[in-house]
Amino acid sequence: MDERLNRQAWIDAGLGKLAEEGPQSLKVMGIAQHLGVTKGSFYWHFSDLQAYKTEVLRAWEGKYTLDVMQQANGVGTDARTRLQFLLGTTFGQRSDLGCAIRAWALTDEHVAQVQNRVDQGRLSYVTELLHEIGWPVDDAAALAQFLYYAVIGYSHTGRQATSERDVALYLAMLLKVP
Repeated sequence: MDERLNRQAWIDAGLGKLAEEGPQSLKVMGIAQHLGVTKGSFYWHFSDLQAYKTEVLRAWEGKYTLDVMQQANGVGTDARTRLQFLLGTTFGQRSDLGCAIRAWALTDEHVAQVQNRVDQGRLSYVTELLHEIGWPVDDAAALAQFLYYAVIGYSHTGRQATSERDVALYLAMLLKVP
């Protein structure tokens, strides 16, 4: 079997289609055509479309949340360094995929639950970092929400990246512990 036609190739194709065309593009035939294979290849890897969508969501959560947190933890023990890494990575990620997931969550309860779990995990992680930096826990939670929702709003502008200078400025504002 061609390596590009493995399970991960299908998932990656789904993430790409989701980002480019939205959740309505997650159809077996469309993705099979995109990959240049028959839909029989799909059913070799997934029992049905719902199982596939679940795997696409799992991959999104893993790559854009769990992996990023793990990478941030790997850059050092200093919370400032981890937060700086997190901000730089977040502003450098593709925003179209996150926007597509949020739009999908408005019409699909399962997706909404996954989105909520991801949001809570991200907020908890940023709250923890801000608290380690020196913010009181309640203030850290409020600041984490403000920062997180600002990043979501920024992602809806369609800009994929911000300058290192801007990230440094955002971080400097966050580090002004009362």
